[in-house]
Amino acid sequence: MPTYQDYRALLVDGADGWHEGGEVIRYHFLSSVPDYYDYDPDFGDYDVGGEYLPEGATVNMDPAERQMMLQAVAAWNEVANLNLIPARGGVVDLTFASAHFADAGLFGFIADFPAPADLGARPSAAGDLWLNNSNPNQYVPGIGPILGHTSWNTYLHELGHALGLHHPNEMPENPTTPGQFTVMSYLPHPGEADLDTEAQGWALTPMLWDIQAMQALYGANTETRTEATVYLGDGDGRGTLAYQYGADGMTVQGGDGVARNVSLTIWDAERAGSDGCLRY
Repeated sequence: MPTYQDYRALLVDGADGWHEGGEVIRYHFLSSVPDYYDYDPDFGDYDVGGEYLPEGATVNMDPAERQMMLQAVAAWNEVANLNLIPARGGVVDLTFASAHFADAGLFGFIADFPAPADLGARPSAAGDLWLNNSNPNQYVPGIGPILGHTSWNTYLHELGHALGLHHPNEMPENPTTPGQFTVMSYLPHPGEADLDTEAQGWALTPMLWDIQAMQALYGANTETRTEATVYLGDGDGRGTLAYQYGADGMTVQGGDGVARNVSLTIWDAERAGSDGCLRY
């Protein structure tokens, strides 16, 4: 298999999207294990994408997890014509769930990559996204997931998989494709690599390769911030100001009180107006 040092690294191994930009993808938060997963009566558990959950296990995301998941949906919707919308009328394409898996080192996974023929039909587990709340770096005890932390990266990363992106060149820990280019790597930004896991700052948004690869599958979203937008200013995040993460414009204050220096990539359709950067 050829390897790439650009966005094509995320489109290896027959990567495919759910559609080519003209349809919708419906998502749903699970409250129980779907019946299409294999159940083993001898052990009383379900085989969920190679991980095992006992019958009756809690799989619903709590409010903090749901909020993070919706932020990830919005982040990916901004850059490409994914058209991710809440499921209505029983039609579901993607499902989101969180459970207590035995492997505390597991962050999350998807049951399978997109199956375009299944869009709107739901005959399989393709696109099912699972998070592991038993991992203390995925769900910080007493706090939950944290923006800019490795826990937030899992939401962007796994949803990227559910929408069709692969690990870079199928080698997520290869140091030639670290986190300054893509959230699909297991590696943080090189500037954060020497820090302890709980102190590392991770990307706030899909990064350059992620945006290019997702747009290659679904087309670019040309409706995102089409008017004059001010970036990286200090404020409350409302109005025309975007990406306000602290007085220096590049620091997000985590729920655990740790200030994280993080990276982001701006997608701006720029059909009208003049954009700029305001620093206080």
